[in-house]
Amino acid sequence: MKKFFLPLCFSFFSLAIAAQELEPTDAEGLAKFTILDKNGIPEEGAVVRAETVDKKFSKKATTDINGKCAMLIPEGLPFKVSVDKFGVTFDFGIQNLSIKPGPNIANYKLTIELVTTYKRIYTLNQLYFEPGKSDITGLKIESIDALNQLYDTLKADPKMKIEIAGHTDNVGEDVTNMNLSQKRANSIMDYLVKKGIDPSRMLAKGYGETAPVASNDYPEGRMLNRRTEIRIIEE
Repeated sequence: MKKFFLPLCFSFFSLAIAAQELEPTDAEGLAKFTILDKNGIPEEGAVVRAETVDKKFSKKATTDINGKCAMLIPEGLPFKVSVDKFGVTFDFGIQNLSIKPGPNIANYKLTIELVTTYKRIYTLNQLYFEPGKSDITGLKIESIDALNQLYDTLKADPKMKIEIAGHTDNVGEDVTNMNLSQKRANSIMDYLVKKGIDPSRMLAKGYGETAPVASNDYPEGRMLNRRTEIRIIEE
């Protein structure tokens, strides 16, 4: 696919450090990456690659559900940064971890755009998750029927590529809803993969409460906002 070259959005910002995270040293700085789309939605499963210009150092890491990953990089050596996802490579050029006394942490906030337009978008009707849950095994028979219809559609058209877009209402915390919608999209994709659909044809993405289609002030509107969209990328 076409290679994209986008400007690097570089920033230093405070992030909570989990106990299992890497620790910087005097020789290696900790590079922490956050990968987002143009609307600030986290990109889970993006592969961030860092390679020194002399190619003596090369490392990669995959972003988590919050679009974050980290790696240790030698200080003072210029390195190239790229991000891979859904068969697309985004080149962010050459960066550098400057040499400073003591351990250093640098935070990079990178923006990618995988899909600019969709052929068409429709809601996967009859697909209802239990509140706060993302497990496919707990779905009712009508929801499984809806998934199997999607499988039949993908099987009938081997050229079709889709985005599975998960959405929630605004009840609960923003981050919780974002993660829940991503987990639901992931579970649908996993179901289709297990039935034989090539994962390279599907993109699972959660949008949380950021794209309502109705008012969240009423139960009827919230029900409409708790939905799964199928966005056709190619067919």
